[in-house]
Amino acid sequence: MENILHIFNGDVSADIATKAGIEGNYLIWRELLCEGDCEYNVKSENFIATRSKYFKHCNYASSAEYKNKFISQFNLLDHPYEEITLWFEHDLFCQINMLAALSLLFQQKLCDNIFLICVGDSPRKKRRMGLGEFSSQDFPGLYNEKTKLEYTDFQFADKAWKYYCEDMIAFDTLSDIPVAFSYLAETLATNRLRFTLMGKDISALELNILELIHKGSHTERVIVRELLKKYDTLGYGDLQYSKLIEYLSELYTIQSDDTLLLNATGKKILSGLGNTDSIISPDRYKYNEVRRQYVFNKVEDRLNVRK
Repeated sequence: MENILHIFNGDVSADIATKAGIEGNYLIWRELLCEGDCEYNVKSENFIATRSKYFKHCNYASSAEYKNKFISQFNLLDHPYEEITLWFEHDLFCQINMLAALSLLFQQKLCDNIFLICVGDSPRKKRRMGLGEFSSQDFPGLYNEKTKLEYTDFQFADKAWKYYCEDMIAFDTLSDIPVAFSYLAETLATNRLRFTLMGKDISALELNILELIHKGSHTERVIVRELLKKYDTLGYGDLQYSKLIEYLSELYTIQSDDTLLLNATGKKILSGLGNTDSIISPDRYKYNEVRRQYVFNKVEDRLNVRK
């Protein structure tokens, strides 16, 4: 049906929806806005330039590929729809993308008859599930249980996205979260793990990677698999974790059997005796300035501006 639009969190969920016979136009949100610098106005030239630089820097996509795979999707918003449904998930990766998508609709003044499907807790499976884990037979049921968003939900999402882009402390301290965004409070807590710890130059997430390397003879592939299991609230994929491990390369050596072994500096840092300043690759901050501006105060469990 041409008067219905679905905004999917990725190609996998869109493919399942196709198999399920979910009618309407499909806009696929091929972004990872939880990493790299962002701009509030998603359709602006500044946003496109900023994100294109980040994707190129990480070898995810060229500027042309980025525009073709993501920005071109915005053309679908030029048509009027009787109904728009967003399909997203519980993790930080999806939640930040979801806020940006809702902000875009808000800026486009598309706030009527909008619905949200946000999967996560599954009593039937007794664990968290992503859209890609549901079968095509499940999708019609998810669609029928969608939540209608109110104008106040859009106002909140737009504010939250603006904070995320421009004031991470305000984002970190968001309160009065609407019921429609049931996983966002968890996202705020998860977000803190990515910032360097106060008094150090390494994040809690990066420290955990060093711990995994130190615990046993692990290849990068095994470490990535362990991170995927432990940090399901992050929603990172293989590429994001591999990039994090790469940034820590000065703290370990790669053995002949491809296992990683902490070097003396890595062991000192893991024990809290070493200083990572100028050791860890500065590339982790390139086109990711927001990560440089804030630190995670573990004692107070909140973000602070880096002094």
